[in-house]
Amino acid sequence: MSESKAKELIKKRGSVKAKITQFSSYLNVVRSSAQLSELQITELTVRLSKIENLYSIYDTLQSDLEMIADDPDELYAERTVRVAVLQCDSGCSTAR
Repeated sequence: MSESKAKELIKKRGSVKAKITQFSSYLNVVRSSAQLSELQITELTVRLSKIENLYSIYDTLQSDLEMIADDPDELYAERTVRVAVLQCDSGCSTAR
């Protein structure tokens, strides 16, 4: 793949990562609540399903970048985005 393709993938990945980061910020606010209402739990569950879809897209973009990279080790640090999804999954389970 060309350098322009790599730049395109990085741009798309950045956009998806920004959405995941926004979700992570939302999750931090939710975690500060002593107890979640039914509405908050429902909203969290809906957002989690959306975030799981976004992570799938992110993972595909990241894999594509790793395949074309000269040094894929540099890109492995980007895999930490999964932590936000796992935190929410854990938070949803304990909130119910």
